[in-house]
Amino acid sequence: MFIGPPAGSFSAQTMALIEATTGMKPNEDYEAIRLAWGAANQAFEDGKFDAFLRSGTIGSAAIDQLGSATPFRLIGIPDEVIGTEAWEKYLQTPGYAADVLPAGTYGNQANNDEDILASAFVMFTAVHKDMDEQTAYDLTKAMFENLDDAHSVSPGLTPLNLDNAFVSLAAPLHPGARPDRLTTS
Repeated sequence: MFIGPPAGSFSAQTMALIEATTGMKPNEDYEAIRLAWGAANQAFEDGKFDAFLRSGTIGSAAIDQLGSATPFRLIGIPDEVIGTEAWEKYLQTPGYAADVLPAGTYGNQANNDEDILASAFVMFTAVHKDMDEQTAYDLTKAMFENLDDAHSVSPGLTPLNLDNAFVSLAAPLHPGARPDRLTTS
């Protein structure tokens, strides 16, 4: 099973997800294969391993590419895992979450007729600690005033709104970006 490249944090995130959802441990219950992204894509398309874990935004071209030669099946987080001690422990890691991948997202996905609950990772924009409050406020306000534009160009941003934008944030929020200061009307 491909779990990510040799360097970076993705492999650790993948192994944690697999353990939280299946109880399986790397190199005990499955062979944990690490390759560079490009080599891994090609190896999967060539049938060199059975499972491929890959990060990407909703509608990602990299994921779509996996199905260009042959259909693929996405495996979501099983309903029976939600609420378990292992799943709750997994979600305690800052930035780890779950979100729905809507049906029909990928054309060559064998099970594209169903919504899939998938792992998600919270992303954020960082600024220098000495940025003045007004600039941080102006940048944050501009983002939320133009959210429809962001949604139209990136399907991965469609769940983003002012109510959920600061959930799972594991870093100090700049005083200028406080959500209680923002009005988007």
